Amino acid sequence: MKITTLDIETINNWQPERPRLLPTLSKGAATSIRPIWEPADDFAPLALHEPVVIVWLDFDSDNMTLDLHIYRKVDGCPDVEADALFALSQSLRKAHRVVTWNGRGFDMPLLNIRALVHRVNWAFWQNMNHRYANFKKDLVHYDLMDLLGDQGGARGIGFDHVRALLGFAGKYDMHGGDVKDIWPTDPDRVVTYCVEDVWELWLTYLRWLEVFKCLSQAHVDRVTSWWETSMSWAHDQPELERWRGASSVSHLRPEVAALDEAHRQLDRLPLDDDVRDIMAAFARLRAGLLSDEKGDENDS
Repeated sequence: MKITTLDIETINNWQPERPRLLPTLSKGAATSIRPIWEPADDFAPLALHEPVVIVWLDFDSDNMTLDLHIYRKVDGCPDVEADALFALSQSLRKAHRVVTWNGRGFDMPLLNIRALVHRVNWAFWQNMNHRYANFKKDLVHYDLMDLLGDQGGARGIGFDHVRALLGFAGKYDMHGGDVKDIWPTDPDRVVTYCVEDVWELWLTYLRWLEVFKCLSQAHVDRVTSWWETSMSWAHDQPELERWRGASSVSHLRPEVAALDEAHRQLDRLPLDDDVRDIMAAFARLRAGLLSDEKGDENDS
């Protein structure tokens, strides 16, 4: 099974050039051109948001692999966005699940519009007519804000609030509304911010699976293996270096998280026999904790 988690960052002070109208000859004066949107407004209409960063993470549960994809806007090169949309479409059309936060209200409608602008074939998404039909059985698009908010019963649940409750680092130095000001001078910061969003959204989805979808011990074991594989992968990703330094979350259990953090610290030391012995002891203790956890669940 393939699961794609995605997020986008946009600038909302963008103004498309409206075609000029011919003079109105009967009045002898040119027709005035009304702005489509006043940049002084706090939030632009959806269609006038321009993506500057698109990040998606593909997880293949059959091969237990994760692949991170990053698009960043290049001024004067509209083909870069078109190429990114095409690449994203290839991932989405193969995905069994698509994970977003408020994706039904923002990300996916905006991507629909951007595909329209660049004439990128997006038919696969419209043909997924079951994606919101029977969400208990046939759901493809997992908008976690919708799912946690009872399909719109609770509106505007903030992702930053939820992940802070889960112990994730969260948006600790910027927010989406800051992108338009930061992007011109520090685009790398925006890219890192979006990667961290996608990563913590993926972790939140795994926690959601554990709480709402695990009906048997086999399900629990599978989600646990996904989590551990993801954490091992994240340990080697340069894009998540800042996240690793800011977040203490490494596993569903805090005891295992503490052992994983100690293991990371040992990794930075010269690898001699003493360090190897300590790391081996940590591995045995970690395996014992997980074994005890499964035994307790079986007893219950």
